[in-house]
Amino acid sequence: MEDKRINKDEFNKILNQTLPYNAKDREFLKKAFEKDLSGGLTESELKSKMGKIKYNTKDEVDSFEADKLKNKLLGGFGK
Repeated sequence: MEDKRINKDEFNKILNQTLPYNAKDREFLKKAFEKDLSGGLTESELKSKMGKIKYNTKDEVDSFEADKLKNKLLGGFGK
């Protein structure tokens, strides 16, 4: 069985809905996920990357926004 993947367009749509007024965070996340999105983002890749982003205090995204985005993106996997 093939893993469901979120493509770049789906990712950007969810990102724009979740962080509509925060362009700086959106751009940071687009860049952070750029390589993963080239072939489609799997659920395990999403969870791994968002975990790193959530606990990195030096990046642009705070833990609340990371959790919010992770939950929205998991919706793309039917979670």
